[in-house]
Amino acid sequence: MLTIVEATEIDDPAIRHQKWPQSVIIEAELEAGATAEVVAGAATEGAAAKVESGAAAEKPEQQPEVDAGAATEVDAGTATEVDAGTAAEVDSATTEVDAGAATEVDAGAAELDSATTEVDAGATELDSATTEATTEVDAGAATEVDSATTEATAGAAELDSATTEVTAGAAVLSSRAGSTAAELESADAKVAGDTELSTESVSARTAAPEVEAAETDEEAADTDEAT
Repeated sequence: MLTIVEATEIDDPAIRHQKWPQSVIIEAELEAGATAEVVAGAATEGAAAKVESGAAAEKPEQQPEVDAGAATEVDAGTATEVDAGTAAEVDSATTEVDAGAATEVDAGAAELDSATTEVDAGATELDSATTEATTEVDAGAATEVDSATTEATAGAAELDSATTEVTAGAAVLSSRAGSTAAELESADAKVAGDTELSTESVSARTAAPEVEAAETDEEAADTDEAT
């Protein structure tokens, strides 16, 4: 495996300070005795080199361990602390929200119950008012009906009294009619008697000359006889 290292890690100063032409591969001896293949053009001062195995290859192998460990520790710690704190805060917020919402909802329910109570009280007042109105109307109507009945009864009594008076009047009229009839009959009788008297008087008056003549004749006869 080729590993890129800096040119300063090469011990030979001649090789370390030499500029290499491109596309040339050299071999260099390191203190650990490792052989590295250096890509030409990259091994200038401050440039990187590829090294195969040896001590220089241990650093890249350690770096993943450090990075992995650090990443594990940092990520695990951060995740735990942040997640735990966030979860606690979120839960607390949820508790506050739930408690507040529940309190407001309960308060709203209490207000609704109060409104329901007021509505029930209003219904009771309405029932009471309806009862009072019904009582007043019924009482008033009953009184008026009773009064009208009393007036009708009084009217009936007056009608009976008037009927009695009419009956009494009829009796009086009948009595008067009877008296009048009797008087008329009496008058008729008187008229008839007067008529008879008048007839007799007329007859007497008519017969008077004859009587007088007869009497004269009798007197003359008596005179003749006396002579």
